[in-house]
Amino acid sequence: MTLGEKIAALRRAKGMTQQELAEKLHTTKQTIGKYEKGIVSNLPLNRIRELADALDCEPSYLTGWDSPETGGEEEELLEYLEELRTRPEMRMLFDSSRHMSMDQVKAVVAMIERFRDN
Repeated sequence: MTLGEKIAALRRAKGMTQQELAEKLHTTKQTIGKYEKGIVSNLPLNRIRELADALDCEPSYLTGWDSPETGGEEEELLEYLEELRTRPEMRMLFDSSRHMSMDQVKAVVAMIERFRDN
């Protein structure tokens, strides 16, 4: 995932518009768009820190310099969030499972695994 993709995914996961992020950083929506599209990718460290603060993540995540203890978990979480955002059927599964007991969730997971294995 590129720097721009990470910025866009984190921003969307927070339910934030480009305009709202721009206001937090005292810049323009167009600049945020350029970051997200990779048009501007060589950001100074202070801007990386500002972005990380605004998006509630570590600067090392944005730059790709993950520390060993994170093990890329943030990127995996962002991928899950993107699936929930873009695939209504995945959102429905998640929403439905939130109201189930753990035994019910385990039964559904076992059923899904049987479908996947066929």
